[in-house]
Amino acid sequence: MIEALTALEAIGGGTLEELAFHGILLAVENVRVGSTCYFFTDAPADDLDLYPVVSSLVVEKKVKVIL
Repeated sequence: MIEALTALEAIGGGTLEELAFHGILLAVENVRVGSTCYFFTDAPADDLDLYPVVSSLVVEKKVKVIL
């Protein structure tokens, strides 16, 4: 896992806001119950409207989201 993380690189960008909750939602939808998800960002979220959906799914699947 460390090798895979080390190999990651950021490309592009330049926008201030990101679709943060969309990304978290995709992650939580695709992990097993009780998993831990790590979220890294350098920008504020532009999709706060998804927070209630993400929050409900996190609780339902007992997923721990590390910000």
